Amino acid sequence: MLERIINGENFLGVRFFALGQRAGRAIARIDIRTPDGRSGSGTGSLVSSRLLLTNNHVLESADWARGSSAVFDFEDDLENKPRPTVAFQLDPDTFFFTNKTFDFTLVAVKTTALHTGTSLSDYGFNPLDDSQGKVTIGEPINIIQHPSGLLKQVVLQENRLLDLPEDPPGWLHYESDTMPGSSGAPLFNNRWEMVGLHHSGWPKRNEQGQILTVNDQIWTRDMGELAIKWIGNEGARVSQILQIVKAEQAAMDAGRQALVTELLTPPKTGTVVAPPVVEISTPPSERTPVERTTTLGVQSAVMQGCGRKEENKFEPKNGKGAVSRAVMYFLLRYPGFIDDKPAELQAARLQTLLQWHQAEPVSDYERHRNAAIHEKQGNRNPLIDFPDLATRINFGLGLGA
Repeated sequence: MLERIINGENFLGVRFFALGQRAGRAIARIDIRTPDGRSGSGTGSLVSSRLLLTNNHVLESADWARGSSAVFDFEDDLENKPRPTVAFQLDPDTFFFTNKTFDFTLVAVKTTALHTGTSLSDYGFNPLDDSQGKVTIGEPINIIQHPSGLLKQVVLQENRLLDLPEDPPGWLHYESDTMPGSSGAPLFNNRWEMVGLHHSGWPKRNEQGQILTVNDQIWTRDMGELAIKWIGNEGARVSQILQIVKAEQAAMDAGRQALVTELLTPPKTGTVVAPPVVEISTPPSERTPVERTTTLGVQSAVMQGCGRKEENKFEPKNGKGAVSRAVMYFLLRYPGFIDDKPAELQAARLQTLLQWHQAEPVSDYERHRNAAIHEKQGNRNPLIDFPDLATRINFGLGLGA
């Protein structure tokens, strides 16, 4: 009676912090030095063993990149003292690719630091995944950045994804805070998968596409940026960036093609920051041996710790809510394919599924998976989008004879 989940589940495993710290290690301040003597700063992230991703307006040409550098460890340590920074020269002669429409630049980085001899591989990288559905509207967009060129900082609050527009496609909108210098910062979901590249503020516009002021008047440059009615921020989606690079790969020379191939096919293990995989709580050498049972002459394996099996019933130890929603969805979409029999699913057990559904609310993983399935197949599980529907549906009608 004393504890409640308010407005959705907000629990995160404590490994969230370790993964975020590892993601942040591959993020650098870009010190810009143009051929005509101008200077500035932005943010960028290593996305492969050699390539760094930032905005086109941070590094708009190879000449800009040639005089610029990526500065890592520009941050405070646990004692609130500045870490020694490590600078790497950018290497546009090895690789440089930019796209002004979606405001991104990929540039190679020298493998050895300018003054310390540190290896670039010490910082790992944030791999890019071209699949869609990694984040859904209303979920957090976490940003690690160098706002105004200052020490590395992270936005973890008031940071919802606001929109994934269809027209034009390839962008995402969010309310996470940024400042000048944040340009080129990577956008992460709560699993620290990179989902986008921060680009600029997202202002309110009228039907003609004109920017509006806080008083809903047409904005002009002489009014200054503070007069704009800002809705949030805007970034390019990772899937869009990779689609553009992949389309241009064939026109590159062999060396650049190899770097793009590495970008498009990142390893899933090692020192890199990789999308989480299903983990086993104990190493293989310490796992309890598989228990085997025989039923009706058919041998089945039950891993101890996964759940318990009694007669012809199996109860999972974890993920009961997700299991219940999957089974009830099957009854909705394919009525009559599951029979009301002891060997399949008796109507009396539907109450157990509803109990599991109510005891374990919909998770972020289920929402991501639902969005990804919809992207590929065009169908969704309504019990994930609208959990309250479960108590209003007679799932027994989906059972066969």
